[in-house]
Amino acid sequence: KVTLYFTLALLLIGAAVFFIFEWDSMEGKNTMDMVITAFFESMTTRNAGFSVVETADLSLPVLIIFLFLMFIGASSGSAGGGIRTSTFAIMWASVLSTVKGKKHTELFKRTVSNDLVLKAYAIFMFFVIGNIIGPFILSISEADLLARTDYEFKDLVFEHVSAASTVGLSTGITSELSTVGKFVLIVAMFIGRVGTLTLAYLVGKRV
Repeated sequence: KVTLYFTLALLLIGAAVFFIFEWDSMEGKNTMDMVITAFFESMTTRNAGFSVVETADLSLPVLIIFLFLMFIGASSGSAGGGIRTSTFAIMWASVLSTVKGKKHTELFKRTVSNDLVLKAYAIFMFFVIGNIIGPFILSISEADLLARTDYEFKDLVFEHVSAASTVGLSTGITSELSTVGKFVLIVAMFIGRVGTLTLAYLVGKRV
């Protein structure tokens, strides 16, 4: 239920934003093609990595919503990356329960255990920190690239979030990166695929 509801909601949000802000870029297509393109692009950010439009030409609002969707990623049990829809759902439920003054986190009239809530926030924090450290290193290693090309810092951020969420979307900067930059993306992809909490348990918990 969590997977279906939140996946559908995120799909609609992404498609709506893409449809509104990329209306002009889809000129020449009929309405049905525009709707299909919008939904396809929204879904592909969740892990597919395919694209039917030039990612580098997307407007900034669309890139921002794409970053958000890639950050959340796919659902639990899938081969996708990101923090997962279940993690986002638990955090969302936690916020709503706090605002309503409830003592426990509730989702679809069910109580979510405190252990799951703590795990959700732990995954979120690890992912946020990783996506701060990664672009920070890239901003240093790729300073020359940014200076001599039209690429901007947002391209590095998009590249890293895409790698950490194992999505595969790119604005085209991948082949231009230095060896250090590519190594940063490799590490991000590995951690994103294995899972931040899994790696944390590896070094922090004894069984």
